[in-house]
Amino acid sequence: HAMAVVIAIRIVVVIIIALTGHYPQQPYLEEFTKKELLFFGLIVAPLLESLLIIGLLWLFTRRLSQGVATLLTAATFGLLHLDTGVDGFTVLMISLAGYIYIRFYYKARQRGISGYWLMVVIHLLDNAISVSSELIQYMSS
Repeated sequence: HAMAVVIAIRIVVVIIIALTGHYPQQPYLEEFTKKELLFFGLIVAPLLESLLIIGLLWLFTRRLSQGVATLLTAATFGLLHLDTGVDGFTVLMISLAGYIYIRFYYKARQRGISGYWLMVVIHLLDNAISVSSELIQYMSS
């Protein structure tokens, strides 16, 4: 189920890119070797971003309504990626991904499952799809 959502997100992003002709700006590709990109994209980012950005921010916003906390956290998740030099379109796509991660977090917690680990796995799968396409783009340029 989670993989289907991740794939659906990527399909929507590809459709948006095709319709707008705007490929998300990813200047950090030039800063990393392929091994570093895989390490950071598949291990560091899913673990730390899920814990620090989504987990801690959720702790501070959980007294708000679930919807407000989710939107604030997702927007912050996207905006914090501005430090990698990405453009507004990419921030919007990252915020959308953060929103979906958080929704899975809430759904998992409602079922007594670790929302954190589900969010990490979904984040890892999403980054794996992203990193593979980025590596293809990086290697072909």
